[in-house]
Amino acid sequence: MVPGEGRLGPDLTVVVRDDDGDERILRAGVILIATGSHPLHPPEVPFEDPDVHDSETVLAMERLPSEMMVVGGGPVGSEYASIFAALGVRVTLVDRGQRLLPVLDAEVSSGLSGSWVAPG
Repeated sequence: MVPGEGRLGPDLTVVVRDDDGDERILRAGVILIATGSHPLHPPEVPFEDPDVHDSETVLAMERLPSEMMVVGGGPVGSEYASIFAALGVRVTLVDRGQRLLPVLDAEVSSGLSGSWVAPG
């Protein structure tokens, strides 16, 4: 971890300025920008139930379930669905929207939706 304020530089670099104003240039083959998020807790969802998790508490599960339902086909929900499916969990992804990952280009979203296998 490199503390400081970062900005993208040229040629796959990130320039990080620390509290003293000194800059450090970091290079990488790939740069992933993870802006973070906070889980939404709608009042009608029973988060006090030990089998109901948000995007933070799911990381504290002591064992992998054999199956799970992920509610929300946005970036976070799709990411968790992919991770747990890769770990062998039977995942059902549910979303009320018209398509998976609506923040993406429609063609990309459609391609990703087609890669999901319905439980059966």
